Amino acid sequence: MEFKIGKLSEETGINIDTLRYYEKQGLVLPVQRRRSGYRIYNNESIKEVEFIKRAQALGFNLTEIKEIIEIDKHKDNIDDIRTVLRNKSRDIKKLLSDASRITRALNIIEAKCSNTDDVSLVDIVFSDEVYQITNLTESENTYLLEESTWNINGEAATENGELLPLVGLSTITHDEEIWTIRNDFVNSGGPENQVVMHVPPILDDIKVSRFIGNCFIFGELVGVITISADSLFKCYEMPEHQYRGIEHIKKLSSEVYDVSGIVIDGKVPKLQYQFQLERTETSVPSS
Repeated sequence: MEFKIGKLSEETGINIDTLRYYEKQGLVLPVQRRRSGYRIYNNESIKEVEFIKRAQALGFNLTEIKEIIEIDKHKDNIDDIRTVLRNKSRDIKKLLSDASRITRALNIIEAKCSNTDDVSLVDIVFSDEVYQITNLTESENTYLLEESTWNINGEAATENGELLPLVGLSTITHDEEIWTIRNDFVNSGGPENQVVMHVPPILDDIKVSRFIGNCFIFGELVGVITISADSLFKCYEMPEHQYRGIEHIKKLSSEVYDVSGIVIDGKVPKLQYQFQLERTETSVPSS
């Protein structure tokens, strides 16, 4: 049975923008393109999308999934498959270690926030207790140390449990010692949004800097960003709504970063999100 991209989206639960991104990455290709421009898929396409979903649930990113698909096309591939699995197992162990460390820091932050109604999240992150747990070291990150462009692909969950796709472009530019991070989200089924952050030079001795910015949906952002060997950690406040947010940007490779975060209203989760940043050759747009 053949059908268009809308039907493939309906059958798999993956939004159309993401399916088009999969096509661009060579993961799920239409079986044909009609003269009208319509993409045509079949039941095998559904299996391909479901494979991606299951592989992502196991912790594989899209770059790794593409590698697995290529390996699977060849015979006598068991050694290559074992190598991929060993590497992923090693990465998961490292993530669990990082998660434990970050959880301890977040528990301290939450406890300090609970002790008083008048508290600055920024000041808490600068506290010695939190700083020691984050264990900042010499940075190997490239995400905030060079101009670059990254594809965004993921999803967000609202306080009502609604899942929204996150698809867009992240650009890093540098001007007069100020780094600018601009995330442009263009989604079907969810609101368009732009988040812009301006970051002064990262202090070499403690790998930390304050930043200011603006979110199209939530308004002004004020916070701090820290850099460790393979992670960036952002804590911020949204004065217009009295919301607070925490974001962890984890380096999976020089080409792929995993981003997860939460926006809270008091102690109530307002928005939770997770997406991957994959480096692209798209030129960095001028300001």
